[in-house]
Amino acid sequence: MEEEVATPIEAEQYRKMLNEKIEKLLSQPEEEILEWRIVDIEIPEKARLFNSIQCTLCGEKTSEGHARIKDGKPVCRPCAGEYTRGW
Repeated sequence: MEEEVATPIEAEQYRKMLNEKIEKLLSQPEEEILEWRIVDIEIPEKARLFNSIQCTLCGEKTSEGHARIKDGKPVCRPCAGEYTRGW
């Protein structure tokens, strides 16, 4: 599929149109382009923090929540390899 490229005249027309739209937007009163209102939001609960553990294979630290057990020892996700159920 051949890619279409704007001619120099088309590119100049586009720049002119874009500059006109930008100038119009910037010259409008903020009340016409913005809406100010009070909103109710639900504050998320605090993040759970996990201890860091050292991967027994590569030595990098990883979050306890992301660690995996391989051959009975804690390892990071990359060292754990692909997770399978052994089927």
